[in-house]
Amino acid sequence: MTMQKAKNHFVAILNDPENRVVALSGKWGTGKSHMWRDIQQTSTDEVVKKALYVSLFGVSDMAQLKLKIVQSAIGAGNGAEILEGIKSTGRAAIKLLRAVHPGLAALDEIAALVVPAILRNRFIVIDDIERKHDRLSIDEVLGFIDEYTQSHGARIQLILNSDQLQDKTLWETLREKVIDQEVTLDTSPAEAFDIAIKLTCSRFSSHIRSAVEICRITNIRIIRKVIKAVNRILDGYSELPVAVLVRVIPSTVLLSAIYYKGMENGPDFDYVLNAEKHHHQEAVKADEKHDGATAQLLSKWNILLGELKINSCDEYEVLVVDYLKSGLFDASSVASIVSRYASETRLMETQSRASALCTSIWRPEVSDADLVKKAEALVVDVHLLDCYSVTSLHDAVVAFEGGQEIAKKLISSWITEFRKKKFQEFSIDNFSHGSVHPLILAEFNAVHELFAGKLSLADICRSISCRQMWGRREATVMRGATVTEYEELLRTLSGDALKMFLLNNINFYTNRVMYEKDFGRAMEYFVEACRKICLDGADIKRGKLFRLVFDGSSLGSALEPLGVAEPVHRLPQAES
Repeated sequence: MTMQKAKNHFVAILNDPENRVVALSGKWGTGKSHMWRDIQQTSTDEVVKKALYVSLFGVSDMAQLKLKIVQSAIGAGNGAEILEGIKSTGRAAIKLLRAVHPGLAALDEIAALVVPAILRNRFIVIDDIERKHDRLSIDEVLGFIDEYTQSHGARIQLILNSDQLQDKTLWETLREKVIDQEVTLDTSPAEAFDIAIKLTCSRFSSHIRSAVEICRITNIRIIRKVIKAVNRILDGYSELPVAVLVRVIPSTVLLSAIYYKGMENGPDFDYVLNAEKHHHQEAVKADEKHDGATAQLLSKWNILLGELKINSCDEYEVLVVDYLKSGLFDASSVASIVSRYASETRLMETQSRASALCTSIWRPEVSDADLVKKAEALVVDVHLLDCYSVTSLHDAVVAFEGGQEIAKKLISSWITEFRKKKFQEFSIDNFSHGSVHPLILAEFNAVHELFAGKLSLADICRSISCRQMWGRREATVMRGATVTEYEELLRTLSGDALKMFLLNNINFYTNRVMYEKDFGRAMEYFVEACRKICLDGADIKRGKLFRLVFDGSSLGSALEPLGVAEPVHRLPQAES
């Protein structure tokens, strides 16, 4: 149960004196000790208020436990009570007092003598049972609990970190034999953060809280470490635009939680740093590479990144990872990155507003009229978006009642600003296969054609050969090439330029099945131009060169006049 419910229930248990042994269990770092201290401070029961606290961490025998009880009592200001308890044990204790020296044996004996007096009708909290030394047996712990609750009227509270318990039978034995009532604490991330932020303050608390809740971090100690990481990285920034905070804090919280192991089955650094590719639809499909469990986990991580709005990572996240791993921090690099983010605030805010409209289907309580108003307010900034984002925004807005005209304005405004740009080159290769509005695509094609027209056929052939790839620009030039254009180049090029042009195009022709879909009849026109040069006799040396190169590629017959059939070799007929 959550902390508040657990607290109320636990107080009711403590108020019943018949519950001699009570237990509080839960995961490590989720606030069990914090809740107990809060209950103790606000309790009206003097026995509870004066409760002693001891930890079994590393305790290997009962003598050490009893000595810790004495130390706890002294720390609680009960020195006079301890002395009175010793005196009440009689002359043996007095003689022992006179013999006290720094040796451990004497101290152990004193502790054994006074503990019954200290714990008589007393409340004691025993923590970290799962961290006791192996030499201290569970039977000894059970015997201690039974003796002091039955013979001395003590009440005992046990605190256990259930997720760190290696010996499961230990807790089951305690439950079965000595525990009267048990409360299991299941602290929520919000409750854990409320405790952590009081202990470690931050001016970025609201943004950290949101990310902590999305990451489902419930360990208070780890949340404090996360808060310290954010404070350290953003130290010196008293105020930052909301868009910048939304950009940097979620990834800082997630990466810190990963490093400090504050998440169950969370992603690793590499997955987060490559966040962008995980947002493609293919990344979350359960294919042959992943079994069902792995695919489900990857899908869960992808949803987590989406909730944190981590769409991509850059040098900022790399810097955070380096800081977490090394403890070294480059303040100047952070300053440079954050300053750049601040300058891009308008872009990030526009992207955030556009994203909210595109996902408005999940907010049915918002009216279409309100959504249309928000879309209209985006018209002035829509040019800051990329072509895919503005297309998605248009498709979302056009579905709103009364949103058709605004959707048109969004595209029109984007195109107007696009036309003002001065490009040195332009490419519209769409490797991610994102959707682009037809009017925007028409603008791209127009600019593309303009640039394509400025490149020579020789330049394009050289580019295709060197890069082993081509786009619309290259395909446009190749499809538009004519026999005359090829012939002019073949008659004027010389040296290495002629060699590369000839060899590249022979390669295109040899593999024309692969190229003809994009290049059309370019390969045929090249061969026809070579054929004309070889047959007209105007440049005999060039013609011989072409035949030599074609013969070397087993393409000599391609230079023969069209319509001239190759001779047919028949076997001689046998005499009758």
